[in-house]
Amino acid sequence: MTQEGTTLKKVHVVDGTSQQPEYEFDAIRLELELFNPELAEKPYVVAYNKMDLPEASEGWAVFEESLQARGIEPFCMSALTKEGTHEVVCAAYELVRKTREAVKVAEGWTEPVNLNHVADKIQKERSASITEFEITHHGSSNTWHVVGSGLERFIQMTNWRYVDSERRFQHVLEACGVNRSLINLGVKEGDSVIVGGMEWVWHDSSDTSRPSTLRNKSTDSVKWAEWK
Repeated sequence: MTQEGTTLKKVHVVDGTSQQPEYEFDAIRLELELFNPELAEKPYVVAYNKMDLPEASEGWAVFEESLQARGIEPFCMSALTKEGTHEVVCAAYELVRKTREAVKVAEGWTEPVNLNHVADKIQKERSASITEFEITHHGSSNTWHVVGSGLERFIQMTNWRYVDSERRFQHVLEACGVNRSLINLGVKEGDSVIVGGMEWVWHDSSDTSRPSTLRNKSTDSVKWAEWK
């Protein structure tokens, strides 16, 4: 992604060889919306990559149909062979051109005063950053509560059928500072951590080069992936 003045040029490149490319696209969009809602509202182009590989080529039709059903027209390409890259570049260029025209039209328009305070409050909660949260601790039960509109929205909107959803959730907790805050506050091995109504169990990492993790208490038998 690159930025030039007020015009944003954005292309979502999806790995066509992933097990569930449509879920990967949804996860990327969700994370973008929560970490940078303003950026998520910008128009974008979707490019399904690695069409030179059989597994990607075979999955293209399903991915295309899935996005078209939501009114999104994806492009397929191969960064290796350059097949389809010209179409993606042209689509991105056209998107930028239309965005610039829309900006020029909007420059002379003044938004009326919004007196609907309830709507404003709801909008504020929906646009709350995922980095805004509070943590409370109940010592008698070794339970931690992490409360934040952005985090709760992430959990509600996450498609947990996506094979990488738990790994992505770990990345989000690490990136937005929840894990670090819990460590600083003194969370210990086996403590319960409740986020967005879901209960997780804290596990210290035996490898100091890797972050500690939370495991869903209801699926504690599942081994969570570790990452560097």
